[in-house]
Amino acid sequence: MTRLFGTLLQSPSPNQCTLTPNAEVTIGNDGRIVEVDQTVAPAKDALGGEGCWILPGFIDAHLHLPQWDRRGIDGMPLFEWLAKVAYPAEARFDDANFAEKLANDFVTGMIANGTTTVAAYGSPFPEATDRVFGVFERRGYRAIYGMVLNDVDCPSSHCQDADKVLDDSRSLAAKWHNAADGRLKYAFSPRT
Repeated sequence: MTRLFGTLLQSPSPNQCTLTPNAEVTIGNDGRIVEVDQTVAPAKDALGGEGCWILPGFIDAHLHLPQWDRRGIDGMPLFEWLAKVAYPAEARFDDANFAEKLANDFVTGMIANGTTTVAAYGSPFPEATDRVFGVFERRGYRAIYGMVLNDVDCPSSHCQDADKVLDDSRSLAAKWHNAADGRLKYAFSPRT
C-alpha cells in the first residue's frame, strides 16, 4: 500500500473543482485508490507533505506513439515533415522488437510526466500493434490505441490492402478491446 499526503485537487464534474488540504490518499497494491481522508498528521510512510499536490492523472488525447523519440522535430512544411519524420518513424515499427522497446520508453515517459491515459495512433504493422498493447497491459497503462490504416497517399512501405488490414484490425480488436479490466481500447485509425 502507498500513502500520499498533500493538497488534493479533484474535479467531480466538468463545472466543479474541489481542493482538500491535508489529504491522505491510500493506494492499494492493485493501483486503485482505497481511501481518501483528511488528517493533520500524515502516516510516517506517506509520500509528499505540506506544499505538495495530489492531482488526478492527465489524459493526452492525441499522440503518435511511433514519433515518441522524434518530439520537437518541426519547422518543415507538412508534406516534407511527413516524408522526413513521420513516415520513417512509423517504418521502424516493422521491427516489432523496436516497437516494444519504444513503447516501454513511451509509458515510462508519460507516467513520469503524470499522464496516465492516452489516445494514440500506432503504425501500419499488426505485430508491432500487438506488442505495444502487451506493454500497456504489463505496465498497467490505460490507452486507446490501434493500427494506422493506410491504403492511399502514403509510402509503399505503409500502403496496405484494405481487406487484409481490416481483417488484421478486427483480430487485434477482438484480442485487445476492453482488455486489462477495460483499461485498453482498440481504435480503428484510418488515415487518408
